[in-house]
Amino acid sequence: MSKSCSKKHEKKIGKIFVSAAEESCKNAQQLEKEISADKELELEVSFDAGWQKQGSGFNYNSLTGHASMIGKQTGKVTCYDIRSKSCKFCEHHEGKKETVPSHDCCRNWYGSSKSMEPDMAVSMAHKMNDNECAIDVIHADNDSTTMLKLKLDFENLKKKDDQNHTTKGITKSLTELSKRHYGGSQSLASRVSSAVLQKNEGYNYLEQMNEAALLSPGEYTKSIAKKLNTEKLKRRIKRQSQIATIGLSDTEAVTIPSPLKLDGTESFTFFDLETTGLSRISDITQIGAVNDKKLYQSSFYLDVIFQLKPQKVTGITCCLAKNKMCVHVKGSGNQIAYVGLEYSAQRHRSVQSLQHLFHQKMKNNCKHIDLHSIYYCSCKSSYDRLVQNKTVSRDTCIRLAKHGISLSHLQIANSRDSNGIKLLLQEYNIPTKTASIFVSAFATEQ
Repeated sequence: MSKSCSKKHEKKIGKIFVSAAEESCKNAQQLEKEISADKELELEVSFDAGWQKQGSGFNYNSLTGHASMIGKQTGKVTCYDIRSKSCKFCEHHEGKKETVPSHDCCRNWYGSSKSMEPDMAVSMAHKMNDNECAIDVIHADNDSTTMLKLKLDFENLKKKDDQNHTTKGITKSLTELSKRHYGGSQSLASRVSSAVLQKNEGYNYLEQMNEAALLSPGEYTKSIAKKLNTEKLKRRIKRQSQIATIGLSDTEAVTIPSPLKLDGTESFTFFDLETTGLSRISDITQIGAVNDKKLYQSSFYLDVIFQLKPQKVTGITCCLAKNKMCVHVKGSGNQIAYVGLEYSAQRHRSVQSLQHLFHQKMKNNCKHIDLHSIYYCSCKSSYDRLVQNKTVSRDTCIRLAKHGISLSHLQIANSRDSNGIKLLLQEYNIPTKTASIFVSAFATEQ
């Protein structure tokens, strides 16, 4: 068979794959809707997108993007979509400065690669809504752009953080399919459709495709599909037993924190403490905090002697004779000039001064690298043994701890997926070569 003849038949069969995948997604939607209604639950899906070329965090220039939505109850793909900025046929004629003849063009995107994800999310949400399968809750990563786009058309849509990206499996498969640059041809759609069919229907989809294309199903194809389905079932049972071993009821029992980012939607709380001294073991006497315009203040009576320097600054003393704490107004409320702003030492004013100082002088200089999880110290200490044994670098552990990722989170990611740690490190822009070190360390412990 010649190459041109092979391509001709490939296009015909490719359309059958796409049509079958769309029908499979519609069936999955109805099944998800029925199960959710029977259990009196909201219809929930998990969403994630992938690109042909992995983004660096600073540069996204992939020619293709693909995304999927997976139902929480069924675990099947309820919808998928593709974006491509490339068409080999168009580029061939454009390169020769010729008029592009009419053809089935696969180029359907002219924006940036990063903006593909929110566009596909909105498109799939509308498709499901048109099929009378409206989404109530979507599980996704912390990409604020995607949710902002969705909220414009679906005001009542609820958002939940995706726990370790439950769609990573299918998205990873789609990414593997597009690594050979099928984005410039019609092959991408048929190949992605085949991945969706395999996810929803199992390996029996090959037999169904043969029948749809008026081809003989073939006994050999049936035997291979049966063998692959058996192996898939064994892997699922093994995975469930591993989850039970570490005490988890399901893969979503523990939430792995998403990367900390500044996207303009943050709420800042500022606090200030007054203590009996300047050392780390000094006692706290007052706490002041402010969030937006809400102010919190609290004082504690301590039967201790205040050091002279804090006493002069705050004006707080302890009267042991009267068993009371006293604030001497004359000695308190010192005004300190800092970067052009006056900072008050009094508790109720100091937090407001901090708030004003931050928004006026510091907020614009804050970056993602400055963020630390509230659990930073405990997460960092979980890596102490590996750092002391020089198994993992201290810098890598600190970068993970900043986002609230402890060693136990990496163990859970490894138990969920053989590539779980690698995917997690990619999400946090940490070199993936470290993944094999963590996997080896866990294997040695077992």
